[in-house]
Amino acid sequence: MLYTLLDYPVVRLLGNGEWAIRLPAFAAGILLPALVFLAGRRWFGRSAGWLAAALVAANPLFVHFSVNGRAYTLQACLVVWLWLAAARLAERPGAGGRIGLTLAGAGGLIALPTMVYPLVGTYLWLLWSHGRSRRAAPGAWKRNVGWLVLCVGLPWTRLLPVGTVTAQLKRDGAVFLGK
Repeated sequence: MLYTLLDYPVVRLLGNGEWAIRLPAFAAGILLPALVFLAGRRWFGRSAGWLAAALVAANPLFVHFSVNGRAYTLQACLVVWLWLAAARLAERPGAGGRIGLTLAGAGGLIALPTMVYPLVGTYLWLLWSHGRSRRAAPGAWKRNVGWLVLCVGLPWTRLLPVGTVTAQLKRDGAVFLGK
């Protein structure tokens, strides 16, 4: 769904050529090595960041996903963003980390439903790390669960109107691909 939302203005501006339809996936594929560099540098140092970015950039699977017009590279970017936001939140609890975590998680769920797996894993890691941290506020885990509920709820606010519009189009006799 998120890919369609990103693709719509591109197609309106640049036409519906194959390259224009694939442009959001390509842009996400360009952004992914940069995000992987940031994550690698944060956790393992500058050299590891460069190596990880080079491996992602040269990986044939990611190159393929960057040009196929689907949301896979977009989801990969959102997963890395989710992990960076979670690491920031674990180190310095605050609104910035929670907002980044929520936007990355909700965006990923709108992009592809399989985002639920890294999202749940990340929140479990956060709960575990807050339990081990001496700096964590006593009610921090409750706030994180609240942000998780918001993160999972946000995509539904976007998907419900789409279902309503699609139902209306079907009633009006619109023809969909594959039908």
